[in-house]
Amino acid sequence: MSLEDKAAYQLRKLTLDDVPDYRRLRLEALRLHPGFFMRSYEQECTLSPEDWELRITDGDRCTFGLFFEKELVGITAIIAEGEKGYLTQTYLRAEHRGRHLSRWFYEARIAWARERGLSFLEVAHRASNIVSGAANQHYGFCFSYAVPQQWPDGGAEEMLYYRLEL
Repeated sequence: MSLEDKAAYQLRKLTLDDVPDYRRLRLEALRLHPGFFMRSYEQECTLSPEDWELRITDGDRCTFGLFFEKELVGITAIIAEGEKGYLTQTYLRAEHRGRHLSRWFYEARIAWARERGLSFLEVAHRASNIVSGAANQHYGFCFSYAVPQQWPDGGAEEMLYYRLEL
């Protein structure tokens, strides 16, 4: 990606003003890729406006948005629980993939975790999601364990967990 193309992108923490666009993009992700997320489109559709706002304002969580020009095209989040952080909700619209933009997602979440003094991060994905597994390992996460999982799309497949010591 050229420097000119990169300049059109901005990654930042989402604010309450971003909630409608965040909700729309999260629901798009769940509708288009029901096999990659632990929650279903139907479950998320039942969330109240306050639930969506809490995902932005909760101090133990940080939700980032990737904007192309002024349009929200990607989301990712991190949730702190004790000394551990969980990476979650990563989605990037198809037309923006393949440009190494996920690097910004990883760097932002890892920086946020370090600022909070977390000891390690954990991320998980469906065993058949090879792209996610490769990205996790590229950013220093090491395979930790696997558990059987029933997915919202009806499939049964292991969830693979990875860990990064901070």
